[in-house]
Amino acid sequence: MDVVALAELASPTDSEIGGMGIFRLTKVWRGEKLVVNAKTIEAPYFGPGKSEKKFLMLGAGTDEVLWSSPLPVSPSTETYLEEVSKLTDDSTTRLRFYLKYLEHQESMLARDAYEEFAQTPYEEVKQIKSDMNRSQLLDWVKDVNVAPDRKRLYFTLLGVCGVQEDTKMLEDLLRTEKPDGRPGLDACIGCYLTLNGASGLRLINELFLTNEKCAFADTYAAVMALRFHGTDGGVIDRERIVESMRLILERPDFADLVIPDLARWEDWSQVERVSKLFKDANPETSWVRVPVVNYLRACPLPSAKEKLIELEAIDPKAVKRASVFFPIPVPNSQPSTPQTNDSSMAPLPESTKNVIRLPLGARSHQLASSNPHQLSDKSLVLAARPAAQVNQPVLMLVMALSLVTLGLAMWLVVNGGRHSSSLQTAPVRSPNS
Repeated sequence: MDVVALAELASPTDSEIGGMGIFRLTKVWRGEKLVVNAKTIEAPYFGPGKSEKKFLMLGAGTDEVLWSSPLPVSPSTETYLEEVSKLTDDSTTRLRFYLKYLEHQESMLARDAYEEFAQTPYEEVKQIKSDMNRSQLLDWVKDVNVAPDRKRLYFTLLGVCGVQEDTKMLEDLLRTEKPDGRPGLDACIGCYLTLNGASGLRLINELFLTNEKCAFADTYAAVMALRFHGTDGGVIDRERIVESMRLILERPDFADLVIPDLARWEDWSQVERVSKLFKDANPETSWVRVPVVNYLRACPLPSAKEKLIELEAIDPKAVKRASVFFPIPVPNSQPSTPQTNDSSMAPLPESTKNVIRLPLGARSHQLASSNPHQLSDKSLVLAARPAAQVNQPVLMLVMALSLVTLGLAMWLVVNGGRHSSSLQTAPVRSPNS
């Protein structure tokens, strides 16, 4: 906003105000020069003509300030705004300030504090470990009334400041079969592995990776946690993470989730295995074929090139689709530099920072029947697959052809109707009819 200020109602009246109200600015935090000569301002207002409340005024514009509807604020919110206006850009200082407003009784302040953490890189969040209240975090992650997105953040913070004894509580959460018992599952798994290290992989493998009864959403939550620990976690060796990822290759329905990760981490030991997945794919698992092709395209082994030729003879369209729309995947064997991601979940590596945040195609039905607590939060990249970089020239060509086809179809519909009346013939039909 160009102007941010605090104001009170001017010229109180006993009648209700139903349109525009007159306000007197009492404090200006931003844009003081734009309102220096304004004794009063007019803003949209519907409410009592008399009020002891203060109002937050937000204005946009430099030549003429346009005001949004006033937001009534409490004394604690006024204090909060005053302190926020003095904060520097230092992330550690800011996080220490916002830490005390998490789960604040005023929802606006709690949401503001959450969003500050959500946009801060994980490495910077770890810098305030000594300021975190472990006991409070334990209460929040066990509280069924805390929203799933907030729990995801609190699991992440608990992973920073928690202790070994907390893993028993986390294990109970992971094992529960209650439909609403595991909100923020990806962050819960990430926290469990952070505190338990490589020894915790056995439970994750058992519950989510090799368990064929495990729902797609739960398995993908585990994959997200493993991705984090394979890139930014810093507590489990990459090779141990890769060993767990390979387990999903035994589940053809889910294998496409991890094949791009194996390629990115240069695990070329699975050429035969992924090639078999390609050959055995049926109409319900055909989506595995493009990831397999991309894995083989990235693999430097001669056997991978031989397999590509063999697979192209089986399904040339899948190979062509992968080659046209996806560049050769770039392996990234080293842990990436932490990115500015939502720290309320496992931060994503550079190579997967562009993610599809909603399920595609055949996967939609699997997520629709999953735990709604895991699907409701926008910050959870739950159904995401690593987003491939699309070949831009090809994409532009396809879009252009689509627009031309649409225009031609519309012309045919309009002009076909005109000609039909004069020629006594059936109207021209759209190609899509």
